[in-house]
Amino acid sequence: MEELKFGDVCKVINEKLVYTWYDRFAFDAGHNDINTNKYVKAGCESIVYGKHFRVLYTAPHGVKPNITIAIVETMNTPIYLKFMIDVKGLLGPSYYKGIAEGKRRRDCFLEDYSFGKLLTKKIPDEYVNELLIQTIIGKNPMDIQYVSPWLLTDEHYKNVLSKDGGLLGLISIERRNLLLCKIAILEEPYAEKFVPEELKSLVNN
Repeated sequence: MEELKFGDVCKVINEKLVYTWYDRFAFDAGHNDINTNKYVKAGCESIVYGKHFRVLYTAPHGVKPNITIAIVETMNTPIYLKFMIDVKGLLGPSYYKGIAEGKRRRDCFLEDYSFGKLLTKKIPDEYVNELLIQTIIGKNPMDIQYVSPWLLTDEHYKNVLSKDGGLLGLISIERRNLLLCKIAILEEPYAEKFVPEELKSLVNN
């Protein structure tokens, strides 16, 4: 993990690495209230798991060889918590930068598509969200073929087929249930050629 610095936002991923007290380190760092207030008590470390914290101080210290301890405090949580933790128990800023970068790329992809980008290959799964799916359905339902099927629900397919029943042929045969086939044929009678054999006698009933 990259070196932590003051103000970095982290997430606790291992509460077993929390120090509920360590007098000298907290005192030297100027955070002796960790010792006096005991924001996290021994045996109750699980209350910090998964929460987000802001780094107040980091420094190597000789609790154990090659260990760096961070002093952190909670952000946007009902109970104020402040404690020391081995930095290996944190997800650091690179994790959050990665999330932000992924969101930026996803947003850019959606914007480019909305303004006319043509699709010629599968959309990366990490770019797919409900807004993109609805944009595809509204803009060009045929582009649904570029979305991984496991990210699409029957409701998505119903909306696609309501716009173009002929796209039933793009849906994997195991997903072509009776309801979807009926919607497809109602919109486009030609779609009957894509109805599975076992359903053909039922679609017009």
